[in-house]
Amino acid sequence: MFKPRNFSFDNDIEEDNHIVKKPEKAISYTIDELSNISETILNDDMLLDGGIECNTHLKVLCKINGDVKCPYNLVATNDIVGNVVAYNIDLIDCNITGNVIALNRLNLSLNASINGNVLTKSGLLSGKISGMVNCDESLVVTNTAQIIGDITCGSISIKNGAKIIGNVEMFIT
Repeated sequence: MFKPRNFSFDNDIEEDNHIVKKPEKAISYTIDELSNISETILNDDMLLDGGIECNTHLKVLCKINGDVKCPYNLVATNDIVGNVVAYNIDLIDCNITGNVIALNRLNLSLNASINGNVLTKSGLLSGKISGMVNCDESLVVTNTAQIIGDITCGSISIKNGAKIIGNVEMFIT
């Protein structure tokens, strides 16, 4: 079971059947608040075998075997085997094996992939996802995106060329 500290979920996140629930309380930061926070960088010359939880922005350049929890911005450019929770998440040319929760925004680059469920407020998806996607507000699926799983969102833009195998459901706000 994976429950990040300072966040509360309706139900547990489970690895086997990939259940992801929304946080009960919305968290938001202003640009000024985010710009005054320091950054932790995990260099690409290391392997982190175990999870990490920090109270700064986090840039992950190394491989991680464990959960990653960050209350602010997270940029990952290397593989993570574990669940990922952060305020804003940018996944660039990396593979995530685990659930991803972006409390505000998720950007998934062309050569990035997620093998697990996704929960976000808004998202720009250009890579591959194998799992359910739940987006509270707007979701943009670019022409290079490949999603195998159901999508639930407030609004969606699917660009010509995107591949989706699953159901798409928009809820009424």
